[in-house]
Amino acid sequence: MPRNILIIVESPLQLINANEYLKAYEMESLTDFFLVSSREKSNIDQMNKAFESLNLKGDISRITVCDIDKSLITRFKFYWKVIKAARKKSSKRYDLLLVGHIASIYQAILANSRKNMKTIYLDDGTAAFYEHALLKEKKLKSFSPIHKRIFPILLGLKANIISYQGKIHFFTMYKDLVEEDHDFLSYTLNEFLYLKEEYKKKRIDTDSIYFIGTPFYWNSDSLNNAESIFAQVGEFLKDKNVTYFPHRYESDEHFKLVEKLGWNVVEAKVPIELSLINISCLPNEFGMFTSSAFYTINKLIPYVKFKSFELNNLEDIFNGTNTYKLYRDYDENLNIEVIKLN
Repeated sequence: MPRNILIIVESPLQLINANEYLKAYEMESLTDFFLVSSREKSNIDQMNKAFESLNLKGDISRITVCDIDKSLITRFKFYWKVIKAARKKSSKRYDLLLVGHIASIYQAILANSRKNMKTIYLDDGTAAFYEHALLKEKKLKSFSPIHKRIFPILLGLKANIISYQGKIHFFTMYKDLVEEDHDFLSYTLNEFLYLKEEYKKKRIDTDSIYFIGTPFYWNSDSLNNAESIFAQVGEFLKDKNVTYFPHRYESDEHFKLVEKLGWNVVEAKVPIELSLINISCLPNEFGMFTSSAFYTINKLIPYVKFKSFELNNLEDIFNGTNTYKLYRDYDENLNIEVIKLN
């Protein structure tokens, strides 16, 4: 049984998955955390709130900047904070390392600075399907190209994928990814045992629908079609009592459009998976556009159904091709009804 555990995460979902690992294996060990965030302030705020909501214990080191893409100076400042934390000497020796996202160069630098321990990678949403397809095709040294790894290499640091006893180890919520006898990948299924127990305590409200928010990233402001999109969804759900759970990266414009529809809005302090713990009842139906929360909620509430509203102008949205593929995956799922918008 591990005595000391280090957890490195960059999102609330990664922290939820780390908690599920700790609970699944009843680990009452001494745990330390790196909470890493380079995006909007809402990301680190949600991680802090999720930490409290899950009643996690341990020392926290926060490595943050607000919006890494704001300038080269901001990017360098964040990179230097990561390097400084990785180079910092610690007398504590860890037996187990949980890493939130295998493709993050920042987490990789921090993880590689700690030696000789079992390392387990967690999920960061549906990006896992693409990443594991690459991993199963061939052994990868790193998800980061060499030009991004030069700086840490010059400082004596690495950003490599870490193996343990000849295999890369994963704790994943995605059953479709699991292979029992892969040559160099090892999988354990995340069954969400902790959250399932919490959800069992809830009563069911058949008159309500909970809507999972999604941030839209338009290729150009002139292509922004959010008002028409929300108006159509609102018309479709006009006979329902709708509660809206915003994504932490949604714009103020979205909130105003939701308010116009008269929907109840839950403050986005924690991810929806944790918000549901603090609500007295659960619906038997969720609405959404696309969301990685579908996969977790579908596991947590066995009877639940989903309505997915498909945007008609996917070519105008950043990463629209992958979003289109996601809708086609939804077509194959018996728990999802895909509704095409005009």
